[in-house]
Amino acid sequence: MTKFFTNKKILFGLGTLFILLLWFVISLLFDKNSMIFPSPISAFKAMIELLGKKVTYQYLGLTLLRMLIGFSIAFFFALILGIFAGHNPGFYTFLKPLMNVLKSVPTVAFVYLFIIIFQPKYAPIYVVILVSLPILFESVVTGIKKTDPDVLDAARVDGANKITEVLRVRLPLASSYILVGISSSLAMSFKIEIMAEVLTGMTKGGIGAAISAFQGSEANLNNVFGYTLIVIIIVLLFTSLSEYLKKVFINK
Repeated sequence: MTKFFTNKKILFGLGTLFILLLWFVISLLFDKNSMIFPSPISAFKAMIELLGKKVTYQYLGLTLLRMLIGFSIAFFFALILGIFAGHNPGFYTFLKPLMNVLKSVPTVAFVYLFIIIFQPKYAPIYVVILVSLPILFESVVTGIKKTDPDVLDAARVDGANKITEVLRVRLPLASSYILVGISSSLAMSFKIEIMAEVLTGMTKGGIGAAISAFQGSEANLNNVFGYTLIVIIIVLLFTSLSEYLKKVFINK
């Protein structure tokens, strides 16, 4: 009996069942016709229907494309800045306030700022850049700082210059931390991209735009919940990947 209540897989399953039960009870109490707050059954049916439509994959592809564009730009700058900051504590201290601000400013503020400054269709990309940059930056800096000094000394004895030291020693050894940082921020970037698409309202295509199209239409809220379930599954996949990489590379 004790093993039953301490088994993580069993507890995770029970937690999932509790969420589904709570969802079902709320739908019965507040929405008997499944119009405003659909039941889990209605939402899963809607998800299956959406997965059978070509347009769903087009929306998903556009959202992922915009997210990856912003994420790639953020990673480029995080890699450059992180390498310098990892080598130079003073430069890291100089950049720390900026990274703290980027992590602290509400994402919604970024969205409305970019809607005003740039075209709304580009706002989600810029938001992903600014939100994911500090996380990726910290992962690069951590990886650079964790480099074994003995390995660096051996490389220097072999005649490695600064560039060779970074490209052939520090970055390869820091790759596990960088990889974990990438996987950890993917799920967040995906959610941020969708939220920005919903808030801009004018972004063509994408999961967020599809959800936004159903605003004020009670009959279509099943589809909103269906899209939400698809997003949850993708986020869980990103999160599972992150946890696996942490277990393999960090928590050895």
